[in-house]
Amino acid sequence: MSNYIDAESDAVFKLTAAALINSLAASLERAKSTADDKLVICADHVPIESASERLRNAVEQHHRQILFVFDEIDYLTPTSPTAAHWRQDFNTFWRNIRAVYQASAIRQKNLSLLISGVSSKWFSEESIAGIENAALSFVPEEYLSPLPRGAAAAMIRRLGRTAGLIFNDEVAGEIAQACADMPFWIRKACSFIHSKVEIGLRPFEPQAALIQDYLREFIASDGTAMSEVALAHLFRVFPEVREPALACSHGEISTISPRMLRILQKYGIVSIGHTPKVSGEMMRIGLKQLSENDIDVADVKGEPVELIGDKSDYGEWADELAIISRRRNILERKLRGVVGNFIRFSAMTDSSKGTAKDRVLKCIDTKRRESLQNLDIDDLMSKLFWLELIAVVKKEWQIFDRIFGDKAALDKYTSIVNERPDAHAKDIDLFDAALHRSAVGWFEDRLSRI
Repeated sequence: MSNYIDAESDAVFKLTAAALINSLAASLERAKSTADDKLVICADHVPIESASERLRNAVEQHHRQILFVFDEIDYLTPTSPTAAHWRQDFNTFWRNIRAVYQASAIRQKNLSLLISGVSSKWFSEESIAGIENAALSFVPEEYLSPLPRGAAAAMIRRLGRTAGLIFNDEVAGEIAQACADMPFWIRKACSFIHSKVEIGLRPFEPQAALIQDYLREFIASDGTAMSEVALAHLFRVFPEVREPALACSHGEISTISPRMLRILQKYGIVSIGHTPKVSGEMMRIGLKQLSENDIDVADVKGEPVELIGDKSDYGEWADELAIISRRRNILERKLRGVVGNFIRFSAMTDSSKGTAKDRVLKCIDTKRRESLQNLDIDDLMSKLFWLELIAVVKKEWQIFDRIFGDKAALDKYTSIVNERPDAHAKDIDLFDAALHRSAVGWFEDRLSRI
């Protein structure tokens, strides 16, 4: 039996280490009488010793193979974006899980764990707050890095054959290299190539020149936003790699210490051979975008502000307005990529609501819809205005609820961002600037959690 633990769920990440272990035990106990694989939430305050003992007994008394599937594991780590108590609970949780795992092995019980997330940082740190990291090497090192090139190419050839596409070694290598050997990126790139080749032509063997064109198009439309979001998340949970990674994108790899290079290699950011270099085009363009668009503007903390005397004088506000405008433009581009990617993925997994293009068009005003209906999904997304993007988010709220969480806050900050005082003949003061920084910051914070 398998048990799915969605760490992104409020009900899960709010649990303490003891409560989550207790919930795993309760789930195993219920599995004796039902095939339901959902986690049984036990939010009761129980001692960690009692919870661990209950889980050990539940595993021992279970007669089937057991698999715990942890998804979005970053929400249960010391850098959790939503639950600060996991700074202390992470080590406690994995120390007790490891004890149960080892006890099950001694008793020849088949207990397995599948851990999925964005960053492997907390499974490779030697210690946490001066205490030995119980999760260190619990996941084998080879599972934490991108695929070896041979394995990536083999996956691409296998995926291609199921869709009637024959990728030779050279072509498979091109795709793997462009995607930095990242499995998820490879699958997205292959899905894009799949969408470009007519079914009637298959079986079809695309040549390298054609694949290179498709990859450039994929990176321009989806890949850039995908890599930018992934790297931004990595830098948030593992800030130590940010500056070295950006230095690599500037051609300054020789300035990076060997230890840090090994860490960057583990995350697929650089490949270390005779000449270390950024590992692939998606990685290179993602780092480039983050480097060019990175702005460190302190958030307003709510202290009282003093309004400027002459509101008609825009001179001293030129830099402030430029920063706000630039952040807003970056935000809109990121939101466009996120909305497009999430709608595409949802349409792929559930075709009952129509294609991604159909679902986006349904969210747009009828008059505008007529002028956009002949565009493909990529061109369509590029034409949407700010309020139209938000309309898609609200119409498809079941997809975007976990990102934005609060419709009232979404409406409030959408209105502020859309007002754009720098684009109108409107007096502006320090309060206006603070308000817009706060609104843009709210959206940036939500998108950074993806």
